[in-house]
Amino acid sequence: MTLEEIINKHFNKLNENDLYILRNMLDNWDMLSEMNIKKISELCNTSTASMHRLAKKLGFSGFIEFKFFLKGQRNEVNDIAMELNYEDVLLNDLKITLDSINKKNMEDICATIYHANNLYGYGTGWKQTIALQTLSNDLMYYHKPIIQLRTLADKEHVLSSVSSNDVFFVVSLSGNTKDIEPLLNMLKMKGVKIISITSLKTNFIASRADYSLYFKKFETLSNGILHWSPITLNVVLDYISFSYAKYISNLRHNSISESGK
Repeated sequence: MTLEEIINKHFNKLNENDLYILRNMLDNWDMLSEMNIKKISELCNTSTASMHRLAKKLGFSGFIEFKFFLKGQRNEVNDIAMELNYEDVLLNDLKITLDSINKKNMEDICATIYHANNLYGYGTGWKQTIALQTLSNDLMYYHKPIIQLRTLADKEHVLSSVSSNDVFFVVSLSGNTKDIEPLLNMLKMKGVKIISITSLKTNFIASRADYSLYFKKFETLSNGILHWSPITLNVVLDYISFSYAKYISNLRHNSISESGK
């Protein structure tokens, strides 16, 4: 299990100070395994006692066990970067992505899409936008296309049109694109259901969403540089369209069964 998965698993136990500490740790990931608790505490502007409490909230017996975990995670990342095997990494990231999907949440998402008057969406980058357009194309078969914002400048048009019976998709790699925060806040105020699809880590976009889906960021090596591929993102979006097709099929089957009684 990755640090991001552990954070999401125990997210409800964490307070603002815990999240601040974890943000600092994630931002300084490469340095952590070589630092002692005092140095990490100073880096995160907190006390060693708070670090011990945080480790326990995350399910560790104490900070020493947490430190061993962090060291193992760093070695794993280094191994992937130095000896990258496309097939192994892809299969691992696909498994993590699929394991992260909550089946009950997916059922609720399908019901929310079904009952929505309109679907809107925004991708925070080019790859995210293309992936969201593919989902829109799939849902068009069920008369549920996604109206995408071309840029955040389109938000005024969307805000003047949306109602509490609408759904807004937001697809982001980092989940921390702050420019979208005012739009999400206004959508929440209007009662619009928000569905986020972000990489598997603690992020503010997921925290604003009614339903949060995650993908494990899949990185490939090119000319010695790691860059991300949208394969695992596309799997999550394809999972949504597959689940929605199954949801519609079940509704039709149940309707036929009821009419035959």
